[in-house]
Amino acid sequence: MLITDNRIVLYAERGRLLKSCDVVSERLDTLYGIEYSEKGTIFKTARMTLQGGNKLNIRGPVEEVKPLFNFIQSTISKIRSTEKKDIF
Repeated sequence: MLITDNRIVLYAERGRLLKSCDVVSERLDTLYGIEYSEKGTIFKTARMTLQGGNKLNIRGPVEEVKPLFNFIQSTISKIRSTEKKDIF
């Protein structure tokens, strides 16, 4: 995963014998929904859903997904606040 000031880029490899690569790129200013949830008591897992042009589901350990959620949420807030300043 790569996050710039304008985009989030996700990369994944699938398959064991016949490998294929998946790349998804989404502009941060087109995201209109971000959701975070945790599951489990002993082995906690986290899920983050980003809704924009595509619906992106990211799952993993809480220690990795929660900081990512906080970072994306603050980045989106900064983008929204600069858009409001540009309007007025």
